[in-house]
Amino acid sequence: MNNKLSMQNEVFTVPSQLSGLNSATQWAVKREGNEVVKNVIVSNMHEQGRALITHTALENLGTLSTLEEHLTALAPSGAERYHQIVDAYAMGAIKKIMRW
Repeated sequence: MNNKLSMQNEVFTVPSQLSGLNSATQWAVKREGNEVVKNVIVSNMHEQGRALITHTALENLGTLSTLEEHLTALAPSGAERYHQIVDAYAMGAIKKIMRW
């Protein structure tokens, strides 16, 4: 029994399960299957985008934190402001990731 899902010319098929159905029912099942596959692909793309935004935010936050430490060593009087700026970036990134 072959019940694998396959994509052929963007058509969802489950050959053994569809073969006994009339053509209108087969068409409806294939159409619904195409929608399911499309939704899975879109969901995956969404997650990949979220991961990319998170990765970029972490890299940027690491760079900004290093710069904060460096500037604090050079000009300690600005330490509180540097920290607030880096925290503001982090909060913005967190909000963007949560919205995504």
